[in-house]
Amino acid sequence: MDSSLRTLRKSKEMTLEDVEGALKTQGRSLTVPYLSMLERGLVWPSREVVDALVELFKGEITEIEILYPFRAAQEQDNA
Repeated sequence: MDSSLRTLRKSKEMTLEDVEGALKTQGRSLTVPYLSMLERGLVWPSREVVDALVELFKGEITEIEILYPFRAAQEQDNA
């Protein structure tokens, strides 16, 4: 099951490299490996990273979906 972040990124036809580049324009230096681990729920992002991603995707993803990717997906499946 893909996280909400990965699903949204793919729906925008963006690669991890695209996200990395877009975040650099916001002054954020996040690497492709870090973004991949974040999408897989393997790292806990800082508040600044979460805010940058919410801003990048113009609010189409919530802080909760980023912080708890699989719980959010599970709750959507149960709804």
